[in-house]
Amino acid sequence: RWYEFRVAGVNSGEIGCFGTSSQWVRISKSMNKIIVEKKDNYDFLMNDGIPHSVNPPTEDFGYWKYIVPDFCPKRALFLGVGGGTAIQLLLKKCPKVEIIGVDNSEEALKIAEEWGLRNSVATLYLADAYELVKSEVMKYDFIAINLFDGANFSFMTLSPVFIDRCKE
Repeated sequence: RWYEFRVAGVNSGEIGCFGTSSQWVRISKSMNKIIVEKKDNYDFLMNDGIPHSVNPPTEDFGYWKYIVPDFCPKRALFLGVGGGTAIQLLLKKCPKVEIIGVDNSEEALKIAEEWGLRNSVATLYLADAYELVKSEVMKYDFIAINLFDGANFSFMTLSPVFIDRCKE
């Protein structure tokens, strides 16, 4: 077993938590408006003017490729789904992985389903990631933490309590 915390992307502040562990209890809503913007041949899920996902998924740009681990996990938990870009990249690399994805935005989850996760092996939940980590009993080989609401980053993600709970 190993744990690694990575900064994904240049100056993005995105955190990838790779490790083991982490029940959906309380649902909280995203505070920002989510829209889809088209540019060139891509659709971008935008939250408060910040791109959170791209469709079709690509490794050519963006931070999403840095969230995907270097190995193929058996079970993966994504705390923060957005439009599902990182999940789709992991599924492309590791088609047999079992994935649970959690997001607090119903709009983002609908877009993720429209963009290809509806008929995938990923199971998506509308839930509060922090509450889930406090109560989750299932074990995971890989946990991706990508918890932004627009440009807002919750520093609770970096708290020792949260990180230790991810590692259990």
